[in-house]
Amino acid sequence: MKVADYLVDYLIKVGVTDIFGIPGGVLLDFVYALNDRKEEIKTHLLYHEQNAGFAAIGYAQSTQKIGVAFGTKGPGILNLTTSIAEAYYDSVPSLFITAHSLNDTTDKMRTIEDQEINILPIFSTITKYCTRVDDVDNFVLEINKCINIANSGRKGPVVIDISSKIWNCDVIKGEIKEKNIEIDKKNEYKEAIVSIEENLKISKKPLILIGDGVRQAGIEKEIIEFLKNNKIPAIYSRGSQDIMATCPDMAFGYVGSHGIRYTNFILSEADLLISFGNRMSFPINSKSFLDIFNNCKLIRCDIDESEFIRKIPNSENFQCDIKDILKEIATKKIERKNGIEWLKKCNKIKKILWTIDTETPVKEISQMLDIFYGNTGAIVGDVGNNEFWLSRAYELSNNKNKILFSRSFGTMGNSIGKAIGAYFGLNKGIVCFIGDQGLQMNPQELQFISKNKLPIHIVVINNSSSGMIKSRQIKKYNSRFLLTTKKTGYSVVDLKKLSDTYNFQYIQINSTEDIYNKLENLDYEKPLFIDFVVDESIDLEISLPIGNSCRNMEPKLSKSIFKELEKL
Repeated sequence: MKVADYLVDYLIKVGVTDIFGIPGGVLLDFVYALNDRKEEIKTHLLYHEQNAGFAAIGYAQSTQKIGVAFGTKGPGILNLTTSIAEAYYDSVPSLFITAHSLNDTTDKMRTIEDQEINILPIFSTITKYCTRVDDVDNFVLEINKCINIANSGRKGPVVIDISSKIWNCDVIKGEIKEKNIEIDKKNEYKEAIVSIEENLKISKKPLILIGDGVRQAGIEKEIIEFLKNNKIPAIYSRGSQDIMATCPDMAFGYVGSHGIRYTNFILSEADLLISFGNRMSFPINSKSFLDIFNNCKLIRCDIDESEFIRKIPNSENFQCDIKDILKEIATKKIERKNGIEWLKKCNKIKKILWTIDTETPVKEISQMLDIFYGNTGAIVGDVGNNEFWLSRAYELSNNKNKILFSRSFGTMGNSIGKAIGAYFGLNKGIVCFIGDQGLQMNPQELQFISKNKLPIHIVVINNSSSGMIKSRQIKKYNSRFLLTTKKTGYSVVDLKKLSDTYNFQYIQINSTEDIYNKLENLDYEKPLFIDFVVDESIDLEISLPIGNSCRNMEPKLSKSIFKELEKL
């Protein structure tokens, strides 16, 4: 078996069904080998390598399989840099493949041969592993190592750069033995279980804090079972809010400086916080959160010990696989004090504040989500004010679809590529929310969607401005705008013409009536382009000013509502 054929066969064996990229001369043998197995693994030609990487990430996030993308040497692989960093920051298991034709990596000359570049020092800080393969003897060991590292421990991206000279070399069966690469790690899950049980027995107001690590560990059902058995409320990071969508009675929103009021209010009262797979990336030195952790016991369970470098007061840290914890305690019922009363109080707080901060455009997006539910399999969000409106709307809606975001890296323009990958991962329609600015970063993939007639629905939240930066200019520069409005340098393409160019069905939404009149009876098996017009004066208002307590978000609650909450 040739090296190119071996690589394709290996990807199929680990469950990869779709691969994304743009070929180049050094990759042609690999691309033709993929084509020979097209019934088992499909190759998708994207129009920019960055989006090929985002598609691989969307595929991985929606399926929990490893996502795979490829790009040719030099500028091809470097165009994948942002996608690779995105996968690294968000712990997405992914393999990025490139090739080279020159084995010399000397640094004595700036350029030895056109397009050749040593990628190892470039990607070493944004990958779990990056390797260069120049001979067939090392190839099998390295690809095996790559897949193991990507999927082990805290997951993430790996890059393999293969010499084009070895694509057609034989991998002789039996000559090279594959090895399972063991990744050394501590697993303190037994100690974590003891601490969790002991602290829950004495806690009066416990909370479980869920992060995306729960999804990556595949324990969504187990954590819900544990919550129900022990009547413990759950809060979560904004990027993992869909995990609790099927269990609203135990779900109390996402936390943060742009989080939900009832979530932050409930957090401020907790005496015990148990974190599963959450990075705890609070601005801990801010009085807003420091006061909480000075008065609340924290149990942190994370597979990545380096996360404990972030010191948090009053905490116990356990490096472990949270799957081991939940597999053991999911069915347990722990004797607790005041369990039902605390849960009832959380539900009362949630009920009082349920419709707070749901004005335009949140209300309208929520209505769209209700219509999309049942017609689509996942939601993909972008970056900007649009992502916060979408998150709040999702919480308000009845939609229970999986929802994907760029969480830690915050890559504007990522959502169209991710939507493509999610579609091929789930084989279901995808709704993609994006701002008018993010759209113009990667519009070329509209051609891919149109050409392949994919049921991907692009919702552009069109406020004709660079909204998130504009929001900061309002606060920091007293509304002295620069490069964020039409008058100060920002502009928006004619979205109707753009939609027509790519042969999408175009719909403009200007009101609630438009949502019901124009979206109810559409053919959701075809590409849609929805231009949701939002007044540019509408700002992202919900925020937690530095130094305020978690329950004192802006804009302020009315005195009557605040008194009602204080009486509970």
